[in-house]
Amino acid sequence: MFENYFKIAIRNLKKHKFYTFINILGLSVGVAVCMIISLFVINELSYDKHFKDANQIYRIHSEIIFGGNHWNMTQAPAPMAEALPAEFPEVEYAVKFRQRGSYLVKK
Repeated sequence: MFENYFKIAIRNLKKHKFYTFINILGLSVGVAVCMIISLFVINELSYDKHFKDANQIYRIHSEIIFGGNHWNMTQAPAPMAEALPAEFPEVEYAVKFRQRGSYLVKK
């Protein structure tokens, strides 16, 4: 039974070569895009997983609207590293990165 279905499928693929090419090309592009998206999502979800307490690490995100410009950045003002542990008791440490090194701010 399956042999008969397979023969009919091969005959139709040979008979309609252009549509077969379009279908196979679309399928291969779809699979490739799905793999690229999956690799991107896996990479984003594995960010900072090499640390012992990875579930307690957060990154500051800034949304700045100035005049007609709108910026989304992963940067924060310099005094925020000192203000976070002082103002919020749940923040244990804050790290400030600079161009020539970084330092850790404790409570």
